[in-house]
Amino acid sequence: MNNYFSNEKINTGRQLEVDVLKAICIIGMVTIHVFDDCIDNGDNSFEFLQNVLGMIIGAAGFMLCMGIGMRYTRNQSPQAYLTRGIAILTVGQLLNILRNALPNLIAYWITQDQWFVANSFLVFQADILSFAGLAFILMAVMRKFKLSNRAILCIAIAMNLISWLVHYKVTMPENYIVNQILGYFVITRAESYFPLFSYFVFVAAGFTIGTLLPYIKDKQKLYTRIIVICVPLCTVYYLFRMNYNVSFMPVYISDENYSLYPGPDAIVSVLTSVAAMACFYMLSHRAGDRIPRWVAHMSENINSYYCISYMFILPVQTLLMAVNGHLLTTDSVGTIYTILVLVACWLIIEFNKKYIHFSPTALLTKKTVGPVMMVSIWVISFAIAIYAYPRIDEFVNIWNDYLLP
Repeated sequence: MNNYFSNEKINTGRQLEVDVLKAICIIGMVTIHVFDDCIDNGDNSFEFLQNVLGMIIGAAGFMLCMGIGMRYTRNQSPQAYLTRGIAILTVGQLLNILRNALPNLIAYWITQDQWFVANSFLVFQADILSFAGLAFILMAVMRKFKLSNRAILCIAIAMNLISWLVHYKVTMPENYIVNQILGYFVITRAESYFPLFSYFVFVAAGFTIGTLLPYIKDKQKLYTRIIVICVPLCTVYYLFRMNYNVSFMPVYISDENYSLYPGPDAIVSVLTSVAAMACFYMLSHRAGDRIPRWVAHMSENINSYYCISYMFILPVQTLLMAVNGHLLTTDSVGTIYTILVLVACWLIIEFNKKYIHFSPTALLTKKTVGPVMMVSIWVISFAIAIYAYPRIDEFVNIWNDYLLP
């Protein structure tokens, strides 16, 4: 290993291969969200390609980068992780109110269609921001106890295996609210898209990579070795996994497998993301170690792209269902709209940086108004859930395709 690593930090600051991976994930994320939530495009080859890429890297790539970022942030104290985790968790709740609850409640009050009030109950859901918040909180606890990287990674792998075992061997309660609470940690029949126990392994792996990355003294040599080993290995695994069913694992391209991410799939996804970063570095290095401005922009504002893009997607879904009773059916419209959403995110982020300087996370961590804002967001969330729950005949979630026609 001495051939690849130095005793001194070399790679400080932004790492171009991580920036490129983040940018690719953002483009894929917005594309998938637009087509999943606004376009009824059936089971065509484009949707299959989306699902394949989403499963191979997708959210796992985001979470790996999040773990790397934890190691590159200036303040790595347990208190800093805890504060950030609570803030992200609350920002996720604010997003759920704005993208899910309010648009659907308004549509329900106008149409009295039960589908809309059922969607408003998604104000509570195990989404990627709720996962990120819980992951930061868990990492704060681990840092408080001064656990080593190896211990953190072993615990994360054990959590993934527990999630896998629970999914197949434990019968969940019948009550939907209980299932939703448990769904933040393991898969249930509620909206448990990104349970902590399934996905924390990616954060832990990224955390370990983020520890090693600053000390790599010859990236080209190390990344060449990674590509030579990981690309053939991962290719063979994916060809097997996609073409042969394994009795103790879900079908590879399925919502069940995406939420569970059982051990072997998770490990190979980590290797794929690392190999992708290695390829991105090699390509960027050949181009003079420079990356396009839009790549850096997406990487620097990854959370903003996530939140802002969703405000152009789910409220549009609600509007389409309220006016038409169905989603759009043209793939070309979805492609154009994806581009427009990305451009709109860029413009809004730049406008905010120049003129408004608004940051929900910064606002929530202020000692003066932060606690009041946090309490208000959670009180509103619970009030919406209490209002919606008795009015729902059938809950919408990933497992019933949100009851979309």
